[in-house]
Amino acid sequence: MTRTALLAAGLTVMLGIPASAGPKADPGTPSANSNGSAEAKRRDMEQRSQKAEKDQQARNQLFDAKVKRATGSVCSGC
Repeated sequence: MTRTALLAAGLTVMLGIPASAGPKADPGTPSANSNGSAEAKRRDMEQRSQKAEKDQQARNQLFDAKVKRATGSVCSGC
């Protein structure tokens, strides 16, 4: 019985306290960091995309070299 009372009291207290007690920004105005972080995310995505593209090209070249080596020993230009 006391556990239930403590649980109810704890939930009441926790639900009554806001998650962030910091100052609230006006929802209509974007913060200064939101544009910077969006730009940083875009640059990071571009860098990841370029790296993935280079990695894929390297894998393709390696595969092509292996295929050429394997088929070159079997067939000599048929």
